[in-house]
Amino acid sequence: MNEIEKRKIELLEELLMWTKIANFDKVKSVIEGVLDNEKKLKVYALTGEKTQAEISDGLKMSARDITAVWQECERRGLLVKIGKRYEKTIDLADFGLIPRAIETGDRRAENLEPEGKENG
Repeated sequence: MNEIEKRKIELLEELLMWTKIANFDKVKSVIEGVLDNEKKLKVYALTGEKTQAEISDGLKMSARDITAVWQECERRGLLVKIGKRYEKTIDLADFGLIPRAIETGDRRAENLEPEGKENG
């Protein structure tokens, strides 16, 4: 990579940072409007980490309700659908919106981080 390309990347990263700062309150407002209760926050937090069946069992929610959360999140830009799966576009931790731990079967999830990550 030459110096011009490196500088372009630096400028794009800076632009991204300022865009995030400028839109923080707007994005947080969208998140809070769509994910307006603890279960919806948990559905979002577990999206991409657990299957719909695991989320349904752990949260005692119907597949229909989970799908409704996912579809609303997709409409509002919080999720993107790639094939048959949804992926998050926003990290809830960046907005101070981490849901409480989830009871899943006989094991309590101490946190919502993917396996292999540790709390810091």
